[in-house]
Amino acid sequence: MSGGGVLRNWLLSDGRSRLAASFLLAVAILAIAAPLVARYSPTAQNAMPFTGISWDHWLGTDDLGRDVWARLVYGARASLLAAFIAVGIAVGIGVPIGLVAGFRGGWVDAVLMRIVDTFLSFPGIILAIAITAVLGSGLMNAMVAVGIVFSPSIARLMRGQVLVTRERGYVEAAVSFGSPSWWIVVRHIVPNAIQPVVIQATFMLGLAVLAEASLSFVGLGVQYPNPSFGVMLRSAAQFTSLNPGGVYPPGLAIALLVLAFNALGDSLRDVLSPATSTRRRIGRRANRRPAPNPEPNGASPRDN
Repeated sequence: MSGGGVLRNWLLSDGRSRLAASFLLAVAILAIAAPLVARYSPTAQNAMPFTGISWDHWLGTDDLGRDVWARLVYGARASLLAAFIAVGIAVGIGVPIGLVAGFRGGWVDAVLMRIVDTFLSFPGIILAIAITAVLGSGLMNAMVAVGIVFSPSIARLMRGQVLVTRERGYVEAAVSFGSPSWWIVVRHIVPNAIQPVVIQATFMLGLAVLAEASLSFVGLGVQYPNPSFGVMLRSAAQFTSLNPGGVYPPGLAIALLVLAFNALGDSLRDVLSPATSTRRRIGRRANRRPAPNPEPNGASPRDN
């Protein structure tokens, strides 16, 4: 199936994909058009803190009188940008490492995989905090750290796909015909091994949104007073007794973005990996199958 056919089948075959894609598209449009849809600057302060929902302030104001809606749409811009930067870095690092390790094999594979295993042995968020502390705080440095943390998983996944693809008949035929290694990799290995990486990268976009919010919450991501979901949560958490609802807008935004990316990745996996999708559907049907009714009076079918 062509790329356009896959995309069309993906968007038309499942309501989850349409709903998730529509939501993410709406968030992206709001983030891009933030200066047009926000009536106030996200950093502008006034003397009316913690006002409720009104025509002037659609989601109220925070502790410094800043418009929550303006900070939310500008925060969406930071979160989406951070997610795509982090996942792009992870794919840019992980795919070449996995490709080289899987295709070359031998000591090259052993050395690269030991390095990957070393990174995977650390908790992701702790490693991201440590790398950010070395690089310095800020959105770009935080996303470089998150991309480095994500890259070992991409490398291991890519290596496994390359090992499987390398044994295919068309690859062995290309080797027997004397095709150069670079041509085999570009023409046969990468196109047939990249699909699981695309699916994993979609799931990682949601994780990157969560990672950016976590790092910004502890002061290592987006720096105050610039808006992001993590910065908004940190500010609202300090005044929960005065404004309990202040944590809801950024918290719900994070949750919905993560759920949308996960739903998108799940539906994309169903399209690009039909065998996996079939096994999952069979498993769900088996779990829903009702148990057989017991025979009356404790009798078993064998007694009849």
